[in-house]
Amino acid sequence: MNWLYLAILSHFLFAVVFALDKVLIKKIISPLKYALIVGAFEGLVVVLIPFVDFVLPQNSIILLALLSGLCLGVGLYFYFKTLLNNEASWVAPFLFGALIPIATYIFSRIFLNEVLTLFQAFAFILLLAGGFVISFSRQYKLSSIFYLIVSAVFVSLGFVFLKIVFNNTNFISGYILSRLGGFLVATIIYFVVYGRGLKFKQIFEAKSRFEKGKKFIWEFIWNQLSGLVALKQFLAFVANIILLYAVSIGNLTLINGLGGIRYAFLIILAAFMARKWPNLMDEKLSFWMILRKSIAVLLIIIGVLILLIKPSQTTGAKIWGADFSSLYANQLGLDSRQALLEIIDDLKIRDFRLNAHWSEIEKNENNYDFSELDFQIDEIEASGGKIILAVGKRLPRWPECHEPEWVKNYETENKNSALLKYIEITIDRYKNRKAIWAWQVENEPFLWGFGECPRTDDEFFDKEISLVKGLDNTRPIIITDSGEFGFWHRAYKRADIFGTTMYRVVYSNLLGDYLKYPIGPDYFKTKAAIMENLFGKKEIINIELQAEPWLQKRPPDVPLEEQLKVFSLSQLQENIEYAKAVGFEKNYLWGIEWAYWMKEKQNHPEFWEEAKKLFD
Repeated sequence: MNWLYLAILSHFLFAVVFALDKVLIKKIISPLKYALIVGAFEGLVVVLIPFVDFVLPQNSIILLALLSGLCLGVGLYFYFKTLLNNEASWVAPFLFGALIPIATYIFSRIFLNEVLTLFQAFAFILLLAGGFVISFSRQYKLSSIFYLIVSAVFVSLGFVFLKIVFNNTNFISGYILSRLGGFLVATIIYFVVYGRGLKFKQIFEAKSRFEKGKKFIWEFIWNQLSGLVALKQFLAFVANIILLYAVSIGNLTLINGLGGIRYAFLIILAAFMARKWPNLMDEKLSFWMILRKSIAVLLIIIGVLILLIKPSQTTGAKIWGADFSSLYANQLGLDSRQALLEIIDDLKIRDFRLNAHWSEIEKNENNYDFSELDFQIDEIEASGGKIILAVGKRLPRWPECHEPEWVKNYETENKNSALLKYIEITIDRYKNRKAIWAWQVENEPFLWGFGECPRTDDEFFDKEISLVKGLDNTRPIIITDSGEFGFWHRAYKRADIFGTTMYRVVYSNLLGDYLKYPIGPDYFKTKAAIMENLFGKKEIINIELQAEPWLQKRPPDVPLEEQLKVFSLSQLQENIEYAKAVGFEKNYLWGIEWAYWMKEKQNHPEFWEEAKKLFD
C-alpha cells in the first residue's frame, strides 16, 4: 500500500500550500487572478514532453484528460473565492476533508465501480467525521457553503476523469494532458474576462500591438508573481505530482478521504501564523475551537491508522479439531464417553480442547475426582491425538463460571486460594501426559457481560498464569478472547498463543432476534495485524468455530424447527469456508456434541457427515 504513504506526504505539503493560499488571496491577488496564475503555470508541463515517455492516447482519453483539467480549474476557482472571506482552517477541511470525499465516493461508485472493504469503509467514516467536526460552524454564510459544494463536485469529477485517464495511459502522459486542460481553461477565461478590448489581429499587426498583447497576457502574470507565489506554486506542484501518482496506483475514494490528515498540520500552521501575523489568517483560537479541532484530528488520525494496517498474512487453515465437553454432552442426554469414542473413531478427530471444570472435579472441598477427565485424555492419547487442556474458574459452556457450590459463599481471598490449589493439583496431575501440548488459562477472561461471571481481576489472573508457567514451563499458555467483541489486547499480550472465537449467527438480546454478523474475513486478519504491530507476532488459533446454533436455551428445550432455521447445514458449510478464508492454521469446531446429538437423537446426521469431510 505504498500509495497510502505517498498520499499522506502530499497532504502534508498541501497543508503548507493552504496556509500560503490564504495569505496570497487576502493580501496579494484576487481569487480569479490567482486561479488563472495556477492554470498558467500548469501550461509549463509542455517542457517535459521531450524528456519523458509521453504517449498520445486515443481521442476519447485526450478529451477526458482535458476535461479533468477543466473541472479541477473550475473547482479551484470556487475554492479560492470561498477562501477570500473565510478561515483557511474551516474552508480547507470542510472542502477536502468532508465534501470532496463524499462527492468522490459517489462519482467513483458511478464511473469506477470502486468498492470499500468493511475496514476501509469504517476508516472512511472516521475521516469524514473528522472533516465535519473540524469544519462545523453555524456562522458561515450559505453562499460560502454553496461555493464549496460546487467546488467539491468539479474537483471530484476532475479526479474521477483523471483516474480513468491513468487507467488507459501511463502516468506522465495523463498528467501532462490534464495540466494542459487546466492551462486552456485559464487562457480562455483570461481572454473572456481581461481581454475584452483586445482584438487578436491587433496583437500580431505590429510590434507595438504585440507588446500590448504581451502586456495583457504575460506581464499580468509576472507582475503579480512574487517569491511567495513561486514558493507556493513549487510546493503545490510537488504535492500534486505525488498525489496524482498515488491516484494512478491507489484507491481514489480513500485517497481523497485521507484529505483530512492535512488539517492536523494546517491547524498547527494556522495557529502559529495567526499568533505571528493575526491580520493574515483571521483565525479564531478559542479554547473550545481548539478542543473541537483536536477531536477532529484524533478521528482523522485513527482513520489513517486503520488504513495503514494491512490485514495479517495467515498461513491457511490446515488443522481441524473440536472442543469437547462431557458436561455439555450430559446436558444433551448423551453418554459422554460413548460420544467421545464416536468422535474419535468415526469422525477421526485427533485435535481436541478439553476442559477441567472445577465444579465437576472438586464437587466437595479437597475431594478431587479426575475419573472423567482421565478417561478423555487416555482415549485421545491412545488414538495419537493432541490436547489443549483448559483450567480455571471460567471455562467453556454456560454458565461460563464453573465454581463448586461449596466455594460460592467464600470471601474473595479464600476463594482465590482454593482456585489456585485446584489449578496446581490439575497441572501437576497431567503435566507429564504426552498428548497435552498446551495449557489454556481461563476462557475469554476479559469478555464482560456474557455468562454469570464477575469482572476479571487482572492482578489475580496474572497469578494464575504465573502459577501454570511455574509448574510447567515447557508448554505454551493459550489465552482466549471473543472474536467479534473482544479487543484482544489484554489477552494477546499475556498469551504465548492467542485463541479467538468465530461465530456467525447468534441470538441478540438487544434485538430480540437472531443476528448474522456483517463482518468479513478481513475483520479477523486486521485485528490480528493490529495485535502483531502492538505486541509482536504470535500464533493465533480459532479456538471456537461455530458448528451449532446459538440458542437462548439448551437444545433439548428448543423446538428442532427453530434450531434448523437458525443453523442449517448450509450455514455450517458457510462457517467452515469463512474460517478457511480467515486462514488461521488451527480451527476447533464448537458444538460437535450437538452434531452427535442431532445424529443419534433427532435423526439428522447431515451435520455429523459434513463435519466428517474435514477429517477424512
